[in-house]
Order: sequence, then structure tokens, then C-alpha cells
Amino acid sequence: MKRVVTVCLLVSVAFVATVHAEIEPKSKEQLQSGSTDIAIGTVKMIYTEETKDAQWHKTVGVIEIAVSKLEKGDKLALGDSVYARFWTQHWIGKGNPPPFGTGHHLPKKGDEVRVYLERKDGGYDALLPNGLEVITKAKGPKAKP
Repeated sequence: MKRVVTVCLLVSVAFVATVHAEIEPKSKEQLQSGSTDIAIGTVKMIYTEETKDAQWHKTVGVIEIAVSKLEKGDKLALGDSVYARFWTQHWIGKGNPPPFGTGHHLPKKGDEVRVYLERKDGGYDALLPNGLEVITKAKGPKAKP
């Protein structure tokens, strides 16, 4: 019986070690302290470029956000459009994925978001992975009866 339990534990540990690890979401405090700018606004557009290789389907892009409120920073103004860079990747390879994150949690066009930004390389990066916080989801078309 002891051997069966030991074998089961070893198999469980091996399985858990191969499971795809996500980047842990940051706390509100971590997002606030790690950002240079925080803005609230509406997602106007999402611009993307997609690539695939044998293992990953990768998307990089920017999210255009119309700023309606500023919570931190001095470079943005109400009414500005800020372009927040992001990336995502999804495993398409064989077997279990390696222990890498899948990137940002993305809003949809029309969503109202709070975006935690880091000024970097002449632009802004949304903090990983949850620096794009959906406040209000966009209203979609009504379902037909």
C-alpha cells in the first residue's frame, strides 16, 4: 500500500511539473507601484500581428484606449488616445507546453478598462499579465428571440 501511495505521489508531482504555468496575476498594490501611468478609458481598437511556429501561436499588438480619467502619471491627458503594447501566446506544439506564461489578459473593443502602464522604449507597455483590467464590458448585440 505504501508503494502505491508513493508511486501515485511521484506521478502526480511529475504531472504537475509539466503543466503549463501561468504568470501569476499581480495584486492591486503591485500594479500600482509597478506602473508609471494609470488611466481609465474605452478600448477603441485592437491592432495585432500574429505569427506561428511549430510550438506557439503568438500575437503582439497595441490596444488603443481613449483616456477618460487619469489615476497616475503626468504624460497623458483626458481625451488622449494611449496605445498599450501587449503580447499573448498559445501552445500549439506536441505534448505539454513548457512552463511559460501566455501573456496579457485582453479586453474587447468597447470595454471600459483601467490600464496599468509602464513607459518604456518611447511608448507604453501594459503590465503583465493583468495590467488591462476590465471595468465594464462592452454591450454586445441583443440576442434574437
